[in-house]
Amino acid sequence: MRKKIKIDDNDYKELVELMGIGMMLQEAGKAITKKAENILSTLATYGVEVPEKRIDRISKENRRSIKWVNFD
Repeated sequence: MRKKIKIDDNDYKELVELMGIGMMLQEAGKAITKKAENILSTLATYGVEVPEKRIDRISKENRRSIKWVNFD
């Protein structure tokens, strides 16, 4: 057995407004995701070094040049 739900005009307008905001946020999220993917693909295509890779490379180079000294 189904029951009908009654919504007054104010609640209906609020729901429509919330749905509009949700759709706007969804479209903004898609645009941001697409822009981020384009940036990452550009970095991958041209071999640009991102900061994390640079930090890893520097730490590896420093590990090779460090000599442990024993203190007596």
